[in-house]
Amino acid sequence: MAVTHGGNVLTSSRIKNPLAGIPRDKLLRQVTEFAEQNYLSDITPLLQKGAMVAQNPSDWENVPGLTEEEKSALDAEVTHKWRQPRAMYMTVILCSIGAAVQYVSCVTRDAVRMQLTSIQRLGSNWIQWRELVVAC
Repeated sequence: MAVTHGGNVLTSSRIKNPLAGIPRDKLLRQVTEFAEQNYLSDITPLLQKGAMVAQNPSDWENVPGLTEEEKSALDAEVTHKWRQPRAMYMTVILCSIGAAVQYVSCVTRDAVRMQLTSIQRLGSNWIQWRELVVAC
């Protein structure tokens, strides 16, 4: 599916899976090389299973080598995608509040800076001073 504007194709509305189309043996070889380069050789089998699941997420049940525990964890991830630890939700909420406070702080600072600039320009013109005070 593509997004169009005025008959011109702008962009694809879906991001393509970068692992799609890679033959399984090549994918597993790349994962092994990655693990060796990043000192993760001890978890290479887990990384390989993860890559195979990521390659075709809709067919994760048929990935060879998955244990029943891994399959149940993936099933829970699919059926209950919003079941996350409470700490994660608290982190998101607190970061959102922090962003809102920072925004208000920046807006207030900019408003004060604009007011001070206009006050400095007024000097001793009392009519403009009175208009400024009434406007606030």
